[in-house]
Amino acid sequence: MIDKSRMVHLVFLNPDNTRWYFVRTDRRFDPTTGVWTTWPLADSDPHNSAAMTYEFAEASRRLWSDKPFNLNVRIALDASPTSPFVDPDPKANEALPWPHKNALITVDEQGNILDSPDAPCVYLVRAVHTPNGPMFCLRFEAGVLQNQAQFSTLQEGPEIAVRRAIEKGYNKLEKPQPNPYLEARRREAERRAAEQATRLPNNLRPGDRQ
Repeated sequence: MIDKSRMVHLVFLNPDNTRWYFVRTDRRFDPTTGVWTTWPLADSDPHNSAAMTYEFAEASRRLWSDKPFNLNVRIALDASPTSPFVDPDPKANEALPWPHKNALITVDEQGNILDSPDAPCVYLVRAVHTPNGPMFCLRFEAGVLQNQAQFSTLQEGPEIAVRRAIEKGYNKLEKPQPNPYLEARRREAERRAAEQATRLPNNLRPGDRQ
């Protein structure tokens, strides 16, 4: 935990991860909105970096990371190209929209996506690891499709792998499998019906049954 009075340096990261260092602020007027805003001025030379307290740096980081600035702002212990960042990594808290695990994508009998738990069929999309990182993969069993697996990223989600297969017409060459959840629900409904049939009415005693 960094003491809020600790002197630190504000760093602006470029897309190529090169560092620019906070020097001072500048007031700018937007004639379209009639609003004055405080912008940071930065320099690539770390010797010109202006130190500030961690408390002030954290407030500045939150301000300039948000709109209308949208800057990639980090906090470092000192002004050097290798100084570690001491603020929480914003990417560490970015939740991926899809967990990396196998998924059943519901479709109709022709393999077209059907967003319903009562869909008759499904395609199994597997969570796999590739040289490009974790991804989703729809593989096929039909011989003509053995080398035609369709992939999607964790950001895209498993459904995109199925959509790519549909766009190429692969659903016409390999039909989906029956929805296992429908069969499970059918068996559960039958079990409950059987229990209900054998259950005695509340006002009937075992010796009263004819």
